[in-house]
Amino acid sequence: FMIGPLVNAVVVFIAGIVGSFLKKGIPEKMAQSVTQAVGICVLVIGIRGTIPSIVGNDIINSNIEVIAVIAMALGMVIGELLNIDGLMNRLGNWVQSKVSRPRGGDAAAKTTNVDEGFVSATMVFCIGAWAITGSIASATGDHTSLITKSVVDGITALMLASTLGWGVSLSSLSLLVYQGGLALLAYFLGSFLSVTAIGAMSFVGSIVIMIIALNLMGITRIRAANCIPAVFLPLIACLIYA
Repeated sequence: FMIGPLVNAVVVFIAGIVGSFLKKGIPEKMAQSVTQAVGICVLVIGIRGTIPSIVGNDIINSNIEVIAVIAMALGMVIGELLNIDGLMNRLGNWVQSKVSRPRGGDAAAKTTNVDEGFVSATMVFCIGAWAITGSIASATGDHTSLITKSVVDGITALMLASTLGWGVSLSSLSLLVYQGGLALLAYFLGSFLSVTAIGAMSFVGSIVIMIIALNLMGITRIRAANCIPAVFLPLIACLIYA
């Protein structure tokens, strides 16, 4: 049941490395335009994720919308208290300090924004309906969904890395842990993952993806990583009130 998550992670890693090499040959203005274009694409992905048909069945109703509002508010509070965004940024900076080798001059100018690429890519690839439903399908032995997702993620990773650098490739580890964990959870606890729980998680996840898109386009500067707890709160709520 780990084939799907593994393939997805490998594709993102390779695409991220290839895209980081393209970064060196892209003018700054062009890089900004590409980043905004990618942001619009990510926004569309987020909006599409709120449509009932993305999960199947008419499950996005007033109850799920209420759950989403509560989950986003409470999840952001938890994320801010835990400072998840800060932790992920420090992790990215730590990796950058270990790998980057500036050759004289201003060290800051010689390094890439590993933390930004890592955090943004992790949120884009890990949060959303496709990651959840694909991982659950892989738990049943059907890897088609995640393999298809791998192609889309590979193209997205290539574009993101061309502007944000090789930190995007590090998100492959987050992707493997996240989707692999979901597949493992579904494999052993599949009966607890109701259609409503999946739909609520997907709905909240799609909202977070839209936040990432707005950040990429420079419209907002929301600490998106602090929204991570919000994605899992609907599952907890559904398990409690099932």
